[in-house]
Amino acid sequence: MLIPETGRPQSKTDRPMVSVIVAVKNASATLQRCIDSVVEQTWPGKELTVCDGASSDGTRAIIERNQANLAYWCSQRHHGIYDAWNRG
Repeated sequence: MLIPETGRPQSKTDRPMVSVIVAVKNASATLQRCIDSVVEQTWPGKELTVCDGASSDGTRAIIERNQANLAYWCSQRHHGIYDAWNRG
């Protein structure tokens, strides 16, 4: 693909970054599938952030196992999904 302003080919660094912020609480049944889905995307400029609401079902263990694939993560009580997204 060419950049219209310059006529030169678009490089990976010219592409926009995609940030995915996932707010979870007690999501051990689905979180790994969510992480895998983001990691498997072919877009080169992507990052994944997971904000956990102090889960008690093993969610934090899943996050810790996947740290290499996360730009940022936290596990603490929050005040709803909007607060979690803002932390991300």
